[in-house]
Amino acid sequence: GSGKTTTASKLAYFYKKSGKKVLFVAGDTFRAAAVEQLSAWAKKTGVEIIKGREGDDPSAVIFDGLSHTKKENYDVVIIDTAGRIHTKHNLMQEIGKIKNTILKFVDEKKLVTFLVIDANTGKNSYNQAKMFNDVLKLNGMILTKLDSNAKAGAIVKIKKELNLPVKFVTFGEDVEDMEKFDAKTFVERLFN
Repeated sequence: GSGKTTTASKLAYFYKKSGKKVLFVAGDTFRAAAVEQLSAWAKKTGVEIIKGREGDDPSAVIFDGLSHTKKENYDVVIIDTAGRIHTKHNLMQEIGKIKNTILKFVDEKKLVTFLVIDANTGKNSYNQAKMFNDVLKLNGMILTKLDSNAKAGAIVKIKKELNLPVKFVTFGEDVEDMEKFDAKTFVERLFN
């Protein structure tokens, strides 16, 4: 519900527009219609997609997708994973397993992992960021739904205590409704 799949499509569009060859890997095999949703975005953005079936092991789908990248020269691979409740130990272990699968193909220095946070979440955002960062070593955050009345004030604490920068913000449903994060603009909007 935070907009992970829609954000993945916006990232794909962003990178494709800058001339990159982009691949989607549909790693959300649990949410009903998640693969279909990402497939629709792939068609809309003109990005190739590797997918399994609903209920498949996400690590196996990701393994297949990354194996495919060896045959083709992709500049960017965007892996959409299922949402995780950060307080559920087994789900956090599974996301760790997914990262281990990815590291079989990519040096950790080249891996970029974003946490997608709904700007409406509030103080719980910090707890999410901390727990996901402990498991994944995040590179940053993407704030979604800034077109609402959300203030996303918790990101100040996240940046200060976890040193996780906000990299992008989204503010609508269209693939173009994303921009690189600018702290000055964000603060101005926060106090307006």
